[in-house]
Amino acid sequence: MQQLRQQQFQQQQQQRHDQMWEKCARLFLLNTPRELDELENYTEMILTNILNNPIELKYRKIKLSNKFIHSHIASKAGGIEFFTTLGFIKRTEDDEKILQLEKLTSIVDQNQEIHRIQTAMKWLNNTILTCKNAWQLKITNEEVIVDKKMSKDVEDIPCCECVISIRLPIGTTVLGGFMKGDKLLDIRNYARSYFTMEKMEEVQICQPHDSRAIIDEKELAMTLNDAELYPRAMIIATCFTKEVRQLVVHEVIDFFFQLISV
Repeated sequence: MQQLRQQQFQQQQQQRHDQMWEKCARLFLLNTPRELDELENYTEMILTNILNNPIELKYRKIKLSNKFIHSHIASKAGGIEFFTTLGFIKRTEDDEKILQLEKLTSIVDQNQEIHRIQTAMKWLNNTILTCKNAWQLKITNEEVIVDKKMSKDVEDIPCCECVISIRLPIGTTVLGGFMKGDKLLDIRNYARSYFTMEKMEEVQICQPHDSRAIIDEKELAMTLNDAELYPRAMIIATCFTKEVRQLVVHEVIDFFFQLISV
């Protein structure tokens, strides 16, 4: 029984890990190709320094107040999330916010970290290439017109086709980049990445005009284009707990009995 629980826990951890990388990809789509090039180049520089100097503490720490870091990484959508998903921990040191990798304690830890960083760098390259390809397809299909009066350059257009704003229960609004062919299910999965593992499965989404009407399984299969969520839309994420579901079921049953008793 204990072994089964351990396997289930490891599966949940891996699922959560994969979900965090998917979250990064959605955030990357909010950037322009130019911003992604910048993010890629400077992220690779930081990670290469760590690979070449694995035990040097100065290379394992990223100061978020640093103008260089803010300009090239922290200001880009998904920049911070990439490093935290890789294993960097957010901390405060001398009243300064930093990202830091834990100190290595063994050769085994070092080898595992090298593999993890190399895998993350490949993921970074492949994901940014996918985002750029999506941008190129978007520009080609939509025949984007450059407005010289507004100084609107094609290079300033983000890679995604749809920008979805998701309102979380705590009142915070987060953005995610999607394509027209993505489904409402993808939005729900993205919204769930902002919740803890314990609450994740309870998260549902709904339209802002009726926050009580949860988007059902049939609607989740709809594309964003068919759901008319292109090019921008607002979605509400709600934590629909088991207790709330039971309450709704009881209310429906009570209502049903009221109807048949009339």
